[in-house]
Amino acid sequence: GGAHVERRDGRMTAWVDLDAFANFCRNNNPADRADLADAIATGCDMVDARCGPQVTTSIVEHVHGGAYRLTLAARPASLTSIVTYVGGTALTKTDFDFSGQVLFRRNGGWIAEDLMVTYSAGAATAPRWAADAAKLIGQQWWLSRLRPGPSQTPVGFLVPKQAEELMDGHELASLGFG
Repeated sequence: GGAHVERRDGRMTAWVDLDAFANFCRNNNPADRADLADAIATGCDMVDARCGPQVTTSIVEHVHGGAYRLTLAARPASLTSIVTYVGGTALTKTDFDFSGQVLFRRNGGWIAEDLMVTYSAGAATAPRWAADAAKLIGQQWWLSRLRPGPSQTPVGFLVPKQAEELMDGHELASLGFG
């Protein structure tokens, strides 16, 4: 499946308040605001990439049929529409349901055709664990920029263990495994 998520400037909108993040980093220097905004946007992007959208986001996704259960890229909060990929025939969305990332027919039937599924994922506000993980990742990104040496952050260095632990149990299944 190929999910299309509406993004602004190539990334999701940060869902952690910039002032709260600046206080978390103990940095209220006005000259650092733009870099702090980039840092928290990076943290939010990383949590969204690993765990799915945390705040309400509309997703349009092409999923391949040929199964009883189809894995979506994110966990829907609600289904908006389901149409056949070829021909664009609208299907009755109440004939379908979801559990986690898995879309299925309510009657247990086979889904033969490829579908374009439009759904809403996330909630009105990000859960506390996600905001805390985003702050830790953003702080790590911010601090890594201040260190002398190579300008690139080493692989595996951006997500601190504490943030990984907060995200544990919330991470998305890889596509193909719902």
